[in-house]
Amino acid sequence: MSCLSQTDLGKGHRLIICDDSESEEEKSRVDSFCKEHPTVELIRRGDRAGYKAGNINHALGVIEPASDDWIVIVDADELLDPAHLWSLGCFIHDLPESVGIVQGLSDRRLPAQTRLQECLSLEIPLCFRTVLPSRGRFGFVPYLGHAGAFRAGAWKAAGGFPAVVSEDYAFAIRLRSLGFQGVVWQGSTVRESYPNSFKALFRRLSKFSSGTGELFRYLKKEATFSRSGVITASEKFDALMQLGIYVINPIALLNVFVFGWLSGRSEWMNPILVPPLLPYLFLTLTLWAVSFLPTGSPRFGEIFRYWSTASTVYLSLSPAVAFAFVRGLIKGARFDPTHGRTSNAASLPAREFRLAMIFTPILGIGALLLGSTCDSPFRWVIAGHGISYLLFPIGPLFNREDFLGSICRGLFVIPTVCFILALVALYSQTWY
Repeated sequence: MSCLSQTDLGKGHRLIICDDSESEEEKSRVDSFCKEHPTVELIRRGDRAGYKAGNINHALGVIEPASDDWIVIVDADELLDPAHLWSLGCFIHDLPESVGIVQGLSDRRLPAQTRLQECLSLEIPLCFRTVLPSRGRFGFVPYLGHAGAFRAGAWKAAGGFPAVVSEDYAFAIRLRSLGFQGVVWQGSTVRESYPNSFKALFRRLSKFSSGTGELFRYLKKEATFSRSGVITASEKFDALMQLGIYVINPIALLNVFVFGWLSGRSEWMNPILVPPLLPYLFLTLTLWAVSFLPTGSPRFGEIFRYWSTASTVYLSLSPAVAFAFVRGLIKGARFDPTHGRTSNAASLPAREFRLAMIFTPILGIGALLLGSTCDSPFRWVIAGHGISYLLFPIGPLFNREDFLGSICRGLFVIPTVCFILALVALYSQTWY
């Protein structure tokens, strides 16, 4: 509805719903909406080939935009400020033709609807207020699929959106390889919702992770990006680092068990004396990471709640996310890019969630057993991982407002305490 309430648009704009619903009920709802709002156009396709990328490519193929037209993609759960499109139009009016992407800012929708959103939605302003503007100055500007726009001529030059799950990022890479630039626009803010439940976050991260694995397969084919002389080294490095979190997941998971096993069985590692600079390095890295959090909120309580909860939630999901990345790297992504919102799309994530409910706690028990044999400050890190894995089965209780929900949220703080104890232990076992 926020698209319909835009002010001062003038002539020349079109509002189009791109519908590829399979459910007759969903199609009926879309038809009813279009009848109530005659200015809205409807483009519908008969299959879901290519998912979101295929849907956008099909719609743009139907409307045949001029090369100097700009396309704005708005997801169903987003809210635009009333003057968003007018401000965006003013910004892009004088941009050179070399600019193919404008990526805007997003913020969280308030008030939060669930406890998980209340605790973790802080990362939306952290990403868009702090990280993204810096990328506009020093790194690679991605297209994030929302809160931005792209030039129709650039879309034509790229041959459309690549048919991969992470179609937006792959699209930005292809455009940059062709010489188009991306810019960050801070003139308005789109409001979006953080996943409302533990299961919804599982679906999102599994989709992102498997999509990243598939994207590395795509990058192998898109060799012009790594070899291009017009793309700076900092852009290439930043583009890789934006994907790095999903690469690190399986490595970090393996490291927990390998280090725990070695430290409990090798005489030269048990006990471990820590070099004097290591505690200060860990403290510096911790403070450096935490120093960004006040840019998302000035309230200490909200910052600590986010940090302590996010550490555990993301660690508890990391084994499943690591598996999704490896699967995507080997076989390609199999997830629906709608984050499992449709009934047909949810079946695969539901099966994987049930498997994760079984195997993640087993990994947690293994990590705790290995940590108990380790006479090292890092035993607290291993313990934090193990407890996080054990907490996975109670993650769905996080949003409950009863006693069980309170217990669940309290337990999710324990791994953060373990990491603080690890830092203290580093100082107590330092040799001088």
